[in-house]
Amino acid sequence: MKIGFFSDDFKNISNHPGKSSGLYIFEIANGEILGEEIKVFDENDFSSASLASPAISGCGVSKGRGGQNGRGCFKFRNGFIRIDEKIKNLNVGASFYGCKTVVCRAIGFNLENKLAGAGIELLITCETDIKNAAKLYAAGKLENLHNREFL
Repeated sequence: MKIGFFSDDFKNISNHPGKSSGLYIFEIANGEILGEEIKVFDENDFSSASLASPAISGCGVSKGRGGQNGRGCFKFRNGFIRIDEKIKNLNVGASFYGCKTVVCRAIGFNLENKLAGAGIELLITCETDIKNAAKLYAAGKLENLHNREFL
């Protein structure tokens, strides 16, 4: 089974998938990591609607942490934050790079619904290190905070 970790720098799990550079993907079976690959998002990963949408003035593809191409772009105007969220147009389907599960540290409503609609399991974690989280997942010990109620 493949599991993908949204990441900005391919070392740490992203706090915000909308600003991530791509997925760090692991192949896991029988409690072991069999392989890994990095999938950097490019324009082919987004629907044509995202390319047709007018970008915020001066806001193109931004650099994420680690110099990778992030997808979010934050602009302050009149005290408000405007966001160019191409992630809303990310092509998510049953074959989301072969991943049946994706992991991040937080997620927005739109992407959460898109993943659920495609039958992709979502894990929310407090873990930051991707490789450590992959080992924990393989061992069945990665805590999933998704849909957990906090008081």
